[in-house]
Amino acid sequence: MDPKLTPMMKQYLEIKKKYPREILFFRLGDFYEMFFEDAHTASRLLDIALTTRDREANIPMCGVPVHARQPSWSPDGSKIAFVSDRLGSPQIFIMNSDGSGVRRLTRSGTYNVNPSWSPKGDRILYSRQHPGGFQIHSISPDGSDDTQLTTQGRNENPRWSPDGRFITFGSNRGGKEAIYVMRADGSSQIKVSRSGGGDSQPVWSSRR
Repeated sequence: MDPKLTPMMKQYLEIKKKYPREILFFRLGDFYEMFFEDAHTASRLLDIALTTRDREANIPMCGVPVHARQPSWSPDGSKIAFVSDRLGSPQIFIMNSDGSGVRRLTRSGTYNVNPSWSPKGDRILYSRQHPGGFQIHSISPDGSDDTQLTTQGRNENPRWSPDGRFITFGSNRGGKEAIYVMRADGSSQIKVSRSGGGDSQPVWSSRR
């Protein structure tokens, strides 16, 4: 081990030896940092900036905030919607793409997750925990017009169609997990998967 390495980096490398095939998220303050080859891999897979820990040692690194997850970019790439429990419970926040201008979006409910920005940038979908289970909501990026779109069963992981006309999501309303589709206003909710259960976290193809 290089004697010039700091005690922190020596600790990182000792842990990394035990998990050579895994990406090691090493907590430093309010960030999980990754170094060396892990940093290159995470930067590519997560689309986050690759920087350098020490200019002389030239150690590649990248990191993600501890209290932020499930990022969703605005269509123009200027803002990011994300989940954070920095105030005690998971809520949806918005920030500029450079991390500045953080503001809370959701003001109701104690558990809000799964943000998804509309293709036009005028709405954000998310899942809110209600007494009977999660339900899907649609809200304006300025925090106004928070509208509940689903009521039956547990509904999670909403995703916009590429043209913004439809929303797909997972639901157990029929007794088993299945994929459903509805219009952007919450109407015409229909089941589209027929596998017999266990279907969740749908993703649209990129074709319009």
